[in-house]
Amino acid sequence: MDLLLTGVSNPSYRLRFLPVATVLAMRGFETTTPSWAGAAAVHGVPLRTYLGRMLLPVMVPSLTAAALLVALLASADVSTILLLQPPGEASFSVAIFTVMANAPESLVASLCVTYIAGAAVILMTGWQWAGGWVSHLAWMPHDASH
Repeated sequence: MDLLLTGVSNPSYRLRFLPVATVLAMRGFETTTPSWAGAAAVHGVPLRTYLGRMLLPVMVPSLTAAALLVALLASADVSTILLLQPPGEASFSVAIFTVMANAPESLVASLCVTYIAGAAVILMTGWQWAGGWVSHLAWMPHDASH
């Protein structure tokens, strides 16, 4: 229920950060070469197979980064959360922002260090996971024109 109160599941909230996710997805799509699509078309590979076996594995790291970045931006946006929060209801995000606004400096500093450490763990895990995907793609042929 807390997820609904923060507004993260609200469609307008997702649309607000759609440009950020779109830019990251476009950058991931730019890593592919047009010769892959051409080779798939010449050999009669169906579009669904091309998307599932060629394009999606290459796009997974950038799509994961886009999803994590949008989640981070959505969780840090207190003004929209307060605007979408129903009266009389309290959410976890609002409670964190209230503590950070009214707590002593030492508690706020410890919350910030915890937040940064959590973000670092998520980024390092994502980096390792994306590195695994890249190493599995080493078998893919490169464009002969380069």
